[in-house]
Amino acid sequence: MLDDARPVLAVTNIDFTTMLGDALTTSGTPILVIDDPTVRTLVGTHDDAPVTDTERTMPLRVDNTAYVIYTSGSTGQPKGVTITHTGIADLAHHQVQRFNVTTASRVLQFTSLSFDVSVAELWTTFSAGATLVVPDHQRFGVDLDLAEFISNQQPTHVYATPSALSALSAPSAPSVTHVIAAGEACPAQLVADWGQGHHLVNAYGP
Repeated sequence: MLDDARPVLAVTNIDFTTMLGDALTTSGTPILVIDDPTVRTLVGTHDDAPVTDTERTMPLRVDNTAYVIYTSGSTGQPKGVTITHTGIADLAHHQVQRFNVTTASRVLQFTSLSFDVSVAELWTTFSAGATLVVPDHQRFGVDLDLAEFISNQQPTHVYATPSALSALSAPSAPSVTHVIAAGEACPAQLVADWGQGHHLVNAYGP
């Protein structure tokens, strides 16, 4: 992915530099560690006003690339997919309406940022003015007790794979009103478990 993308800079934090350091060093990609004290001080000296077109290499348009996300590589080489600002806006607008995300909603940010579903969690939440509920990254994934976390943080919206949802019983998550299953085929048993009393959406294969 680094060879394909040829990034001019990797923005990360101290915790991830150890994990990514070898790969980034080998690729020759410069690293900016945003929570390094020197960097924090330097950032604080800059104007915090919005960036304008005069500061960009060209005017920003809605059909410009917002980011590139890579496929899993399950069919071979991971492939970069270009996403425009228009695409993000359309996705967020549709999902805010479809999933009834409001300023009172609490959306669980459960998905890895390398997985496309994470984009839906982030932009849908931000564009609706909802609250993003983020687990401690050190407990993220397999080390996270999802039932306990949901009980403590009371999210209303959960995006998750059927595998993760199957480990969680619907009665143990009374705060959850909307469940969006993605990333894998949605089995009939999951529909039976979560289809009653919840807004369940099968979003596999967007």
